[in-house]
Amino acid sequence: MAYVTVDDLKEFIGITGSGMDSVLRSMIDLAQGVVENYTGSIFEAVNETRVFDWQNTKLLFLDRPLHALTSVVNGGETWDSEDVRTMPRNGPPYFWLEATIEGGRVWELGDYGGEDAIQVTGTWGWLTASGETPPAISEATKMLAAFYFERRQNEGVSRLSVGDTGLTYTDGIPTHIREILDGYRFPHFGRL
Repeated sequence: MAYVTVDDLKEFIGITGSGMDSVLRSMIDLAQGVVENYTGSIFEAVNETRVFDWQNTKLLFLDRPLHALTSVVNGGETWDSEDVRTMPRNGPPYFWLEATIEGGRVWELGDYGGEDAIQVTGTWGWLTASGETPPAISEATKMLAAFYFERRQNEGVSRLSVGDTGLTYTDGIPTHIREILDGYRFPHFGRL
């Protein structure tokens, strides 16, 4: 699923007709990939089970934002909801899981010395409370796609006008778009 539609981008840029639709779709795909790479996050709901190596007895740092937890299996045993807490408490999104004192649990190494010891099933993605792509991400993706569309013919130009907006850029993501995306960067807590 794209964070912005071709029709939204066409309206933003001021294009009518369908002659450029495939180019615009490519620009949206490029922009969405850059947004995901820069933030380290996805912004659409993905329901799946992700497998993690054991990290320590108390905390499990996730590799992407978790919107809703469905189940946790550690060492072949499914944990009850009181055994694990999604963190931070004011999420979603959630960035780590905590084995709770109330549940009397600690993360176990499992059968293979910690490798693939924990399975977390849920809805993954940095989403709004209603499960949608955050509007700021859709807007940033649209602006970045427009930037790439305009730049494809103006390589080396440091100022562009897209719609009613003037853009000044250096190499990479324009500053005004990067400022939006910075609030959505996935925290990696100092691990590799």
